[in-house]
Amino acid sequence: MTDPGAQSSNGGVAGFSVEVGRPADAVITVTVVGAVDLLTAPEVGDALQHAQQECSAVQLDLRQVEFLGSAGLSVLVDAARRAGDADGKLAILATNRAVVRAVEVTGLDAVLRLFDDVDQAAAYLGT
Repeated sequence: MTDPGAQSSNGGVAGFSVEVGRPADAVITVTVVGAVDLLTAPEVGDALQHAQQECSAVQLDLRQVEFLGSAGLSVLVDAARRAGDADGKLAILATNRAVVRAVEVTGLDAVLRLFDDVDQAAAYLGT
């Protein structure tokens, strides 16, 4: 559940949206719907960067992402690096093949923390 002050944007792309909310005091959730590609990745990156500036624990929900291109993977790596540099945590919720496969075939599963369960992600984030 997101808070009443949650921010949402579709970046002008049909079927794409990014929503930022705070379901728990110590966590910000960024939820992405649609394709994360060259056109939409910058908006995801901006949302993640702002979330990470506000909170050290960020949950990125990609369960409704149907395509994750190289630009999207780059955004995830940048966010993971920022989290590490700031002693923060980034938990990525991903259950669909489009996201999991893109991360695995690039070897980024060694760098990114993927979870298929909200409770596991919350435990990792310490909430």
